[in-house]
Amino acid sequence: MNGFQLYSKIRQIDQDAKVCFITAFEEYYDEFNRIFPDLKKRECFIRKPISMNDLIRTVKSHLNYN
Repeated sequence: MNGFQLYSKIRQIDQDAKVCFITAFEEYYDEFNRIFPDLKKRECFIRKPISMNDLIRTVKSHLNYN
């Protein structure tokens, strides 16, 4: 199962779950936009490399956690 398939399974269980995709490959970002064009604003997509501090800040922001 890839990340997109996992995302679909998560959505079947909980439509309100917050999800972040993390990848180093630009083509997955393009695929994400193609498969889920309406979710760009709802989900976060993190590109590697990313520092630990930036990763924590991004995820906290997505979770609205201060």
